[in-house]
Amino acid sequence: ADYANLRDYLALLANEKTAVTRIRLMVLGFGGVGKSTFCRAVTTTKDGGQVFQSSLTPVQEWGVGRLVDWAERLGTSWSKDAVRLIFEENVTGKDLAKFAVSGGGDDNGNAIFRPSRILLDLCSSKYPSIDSDAFARAISALIAKGYLSTVGAVKVEGTIDLGERTCSLVDFAGQVEFLVSHQLLLSSMHTLCMVIQPAPSFGKPDHRHFGSWDYWSKFLSSLGDRRRGSLLLAVSQLDKLDKDGNVNNNSKNQAKIHAKREFANIKGRASGAISCGNPLELDYCPDSMVKTISSIKRTLSKSLDEVAHSWWVPSSYELIADILQCAAKQKSSNHELPILTKSELMQEV
Repeated sequence: ADYANLRDYLALLANEKTAVTRIRLMVLGFGGVGKSTFCRAVTTTKDGGQVFQSSLTPVQEWGVGRLVDWAERLGTSWSKDAVRLIFEENVTGKDLAKFAVSGGGDDNGNAIFRPSRILLDLCSSKYPSIDSDAFARAISALIAKGYLSTVGAVKVEGTIDLGERTCSLVDFAGQVEFLVSHQLLLSSMHTLCMVIQPAPSFGKPDHRHFGSWDYWSKFLSSLGDRRRGSLLLAVSQLDKLDKDGNVNNNSKNQAKIHAKREFANIKGRASGAISCGNPLELDYCPDSMVKTISSIKRTLSKSLDEVAHSWWVPSSYELIADILQCAAKQKSSNHELPILTKSELMQEV
């Protein structure tokens, strides 16, 4: 902004100062820690609880409908034929393993998967448009991860209502190749950031997510100072601690001890960026869901109050934001991109 624009903004701010009511929560972590699951959980309506719980079903238990939805989201030129294959051949989650076989490893030790004879025969005889190699890789990734990876930074549909304020969410892809673009969105002091690390990784140096909190907190710190209360740490996948034959909950207790110790260390060097007393525990079991969401909202509300302290905007900006949000919702309901032309903007305002 030039001098005149800056002067006009400060004059506007002085005449119609109002506290900020909207803020973004940036959800961070490496791939597979549960970022998208968290975003779905906190934006799920009361009526959508059953749908959310069904989304946590392991891939091996998926029915034809869930796999059809997955295939539609592949976004390839042959997705429609992949959908047709799954539907016509009545493929379920327990059938996926027969379509891809291991073909050894690459120079970095990563497993290489290739199409099985069954998949090759189906593609050559009935579904010729399908890239069998790519489809086999997608199936293998789905089996290994149990989810469809987020690409880039995705603005999540829905917001979290926190009384007089609202919090929107941005789900960041966890792959390393996106870190360069992520820093452009994360350098602002006026955001909340949540870093998620899976419970089974705490105290386990050989786990691929070990040290995630430490890595991401240092990454954020390298981008500049953060406001008090702007950094949250969360523990996910608590349910996986009970699937390793640990009937006495010993692994869960050990994970919590390691998590609290690491939380204290990071908080000690965070210069006030972490103000809450404990990490958030993201437990989505039906019996714990209400308690989890309540705890998340309570923590977010406290952090938002701290981040928004002495943060003012002109009230007309807030009014324009309301108008644009309504226009965007209208566009989305009409299956249009939420983009306004200059003439449409002038008409709305």
